[in-house]
Amino acid sequence: MIWISTFVKKKYDVMIRDIQGTDMKTNYKYAVICYLVIASLVFLLISKNFNYTEMFLAGLLAYGIYELTNATIFEKWVATSCIKLDIS
Repeated sequence: MIWISTFVKKKYDVMIRDIQGTDMKTNYKYAVICYLVIASLVFLLISKNFNYTEMFLAGLLAYGIYELTNATIFEKWVATSCIKLDIS
């Protein structure tokens, strides 16, 4: 999120404006949560001898990073849409 909101903001502004019709407004609440999920995933990946539950959790955390990034940059992102779309 720091990368997007500082170094490539101009490029992303154009893309976001094309997608949602407004400028990008970084939602820092979701950005913080995303960084916490990344830290959790890194902690999980450092541990050895994954069992199936840990592998599932690592995949879930990686997916969470994707969705939290969307929530950070898309103003009209809806949290329930990712759950409904993914299980249907």
